[in-house]
Amino acid sequence: MIGRFRRRVLEKGLDFFKTSQKSLLEMRKGDPREVVIGPMIKKRTMQPVKWIGEQLKLGLTANASLLLRRPLNETEQKLQIDFMLLFS
Repeated sequence: MIGRFRRRVLEKGLDFFKTSQKSLLEMRKGDPREVVIGPMIKKRTMQPVKWIGEQLKLGLTANASLLLRRPLNETEQKLQIDFMLLFS
């Protein structure tokens, strides 16, 4: 059950940003799309940072941890609000 839900959150995020998991490899680390999807997965599923980092191609677990905890800039906050509306 939890596995399907975390996968659904990830897929909704990728759909929302009109991207794919494969294209995440081409994005720079800390791309706003990754930065918005990651915390939502963490918040909604309580998945380990390592799993989120692997799925979003965030690099090392330490980098993923920093990206998931850093404050969002104004653009990222707006994207996050729009993304969160998918779940309400």
